[in-house]
Order: sequence, then C-alpha cells, then structure tokens
Amino acid sequence: MEQVPPSPPWQRIRAAVDGYANAIVPLIAVSYGRDCIQRGWREFILGDDTEFNVDDPHAELFFSWLFHRWMPLRKKGDRVADESLYGVSPTRAYLDSNAASLDPLLRHYLEGCLAAPLGFYEVLECRPGAGFDARDLLTEQQLVVAEGLASISLTDGDVIFAHLPRVEGVVLVDSVAPFSFPSLYAARVERCKARLVTDLSLRTLYFELLRFYLESTP
Repeated sequence: MEQVPPSPPWQRIRAAVDGYANAIVPLIAVSYGRDCIQRGWREFILGDDTEFNVDDPHAELFFSWLFHRWMPLRKKGDRVADESLYGVSPTRAYLDSNAASLDPLLRHYLEGCLAAPLGFYEVLECRPGAGFDARDLLTEQQLVVAEGLASISLTDGDVIFAHLPRVEGVVLVDSVAPFSFPSLYAARVERCKARLVTDLSLRTLYFELLRFYLESTP
C-alpha cells in the first residue's frame, strides 16, 4: 500500500490555527467591551474618525494587531470592567484562560504571534503557492517564510508590512498589509530604522509610505 507523504510543517500548523479568530472575537466583546473594535480601529489607523468596516482592505492586518498588540490602558482613557485586563492583549487573555485545553500547535502559534512585532520586509525570492524568502529591513535577518496564499500575490523585490510569527522553527504569515511597495521603498524604510522602535512608530511609517505611494501612483 502506497504511503501518503506527510504534510509540510506549515500546513499542519495552519490547519491547527485556522479559525482561532472566531474564539477570540467573542472574548473581546465580552471582556473588553463591545466598542473595543471601534476604539481599536481608530488607534490602529492613527486617530482617523472613520468607522471600522469588515470590508476595509486593512481588516486582516487590523484584527491581527488588535488580537496580539492592542491592550487597554488607563492613560489612553480605555475602560474595562475587569481591571486585570489593563495592559493585557486579547490573545494573552485568551491563552491565560484556555491554555490547558488548546491544541499545542495553536498555543505555540499564539505565543509566537505575541513575540513577533509587525515589521517591514523585502521579498527576495517568491515561490508561488509555497512561500518566499525575505529580508527584515530593520534587523537584516533573512527569513524563509512558508505560506501558500500570500506568496501568490507577491513578486521579488516587493516591500511588505507584515506580521511574521515563528512557530517551531517555521516562519508563517499571520497578516500582511494589503498594499506592497516597490523595491525602492526599502531604502526609505532603512533610513528610518533608528526611530522604528515601537509599534506606533512602525504603523506611523507604514501609513506615511502608503499615503505617499497612493498619491504618486496613477
């Protein structure tokens, strides 16, 4: 009987984590307040009064940021019923409440998401349907990213803003901004490295570059 070859590690991890957002969104509504998504959205896009719409092209990147990076703080005027949640991201709260019952791969994935910041990457070589090699523009580290979907829409030289967690030695795409930039933008990012030390500074640069790119592109 012919043996079926094992699935690549990234496919096994992806199978374990697909759908995790469906469990975290209810936790956000109950524990952080129903207006959390709107408050988080305004913070994510740097104070714009635009209401969040699930069809917004940045929705995927926003939810990744909301789950893993956003946290309520008194100094921002955030209010939560459970004071133990101040300074705690939804993903951290979800892990603390459910760690014992989670699939180990999902637990490791979420821990990897908490550890990995958003970043700017230059795509070095794309393998559509399988992944791509990338260079972290802030650390110069080269990564081999395993990803089936995102790799189809990227091309060599693209500069992307993305969240790339590492899980059991495998680098995956948790989210990627809907707009990628031409290769010449890599130098723009590298010139700003000294000030890209916080999540806010990274998002600020992304939206600055996006505004410039959209205004200069026919």
